[in-house]
Amino acid sequence: MKSRWISLLLFLSSTAIFFPLALKSVPYLEGPSAWGDDDDKTHFPKDATFTTLITTPRAIEGLTGDNHRNLYTGGSGASPCPVWEINLSNPALTPVGSVVSTQPPPPATPSCSFTGIAFDDAGNLYVADGAAGIIYFFKPSAKSPPIADIFASGVPGTNGLAFDRRGNLWTGDGTTGGGISHPANGEHSKSRC
Repeated sequence: MKSRWISLLLFLSSTAIFFPLALKSVPYLEGPSAWGDDDDKTHFPKDATFTTLITTPRAIEGLTGDNHRNLYTGGSGASPCPVWEINLSNPALTPVGSVVSTQPPPPATPSCSFTGIAFDDAGNLYVADGAAGIIYFFKPSAKSPPIADIFASGVPGTNGLAFDRRGNLWTGDGTTGGGISHPANGEHSKSRC
């Protein structure tokens, strides 16, 4: 339990430091792109400190952010699994969606094991469940948190999510060490890199 809180502390703190470095591929995010622009002169601060922003009642892995000083993360565990928005100015866990997993099938208790999270250009939020091999997506809403739909399944060990400049979704394949691309053309077919 103690290691989970330490991991959360380090993860949230480092994300708060790197929040200004978010991808440019999403229109409402600021900072250099993941591809490293020529004008990227931001360096890791030598006097960086780590502070607990907020604690969560569930294990988390993966954070992403928007241009409104919000972080997003999902809580792994028994289904349904919440996806939260956390405002950096006033930290609170605000549900903005959920994943209702059917994995593993009954009689076992369905659960989620989030391993990545990212926004696309249209503002949809994608959440990877590595244990189930599924990538979910939804439009986040604090007023009426939706249940996520399946974007892709049969993605073994999916972990980490990122969009390239063409809108293709990339994820790591935790079972082979390869990468998988899901084309932006809507076919959701897989190609390995």
